[in-house]
Amino acid sequence: MRLYSAISMTSKPLVVVYREVSSIDGFTVTAYLTSRPSAARMILWKR
Repeated sequence: MRLYSAISMTSKPLVVVYREVSSIDGFTVTAYLTSRPSAARMILWKR
């Protein structure tokens, strides 16, 4: 999940669901903007 501040009129987190097929290969399943991320989800990637 990454926070984008320059989208529409407010900042929104971007949620990306990624599937790893092997240690060197994977693909994005879906990605979407949300106004409020779920508290049960984990942030696995930060930059």
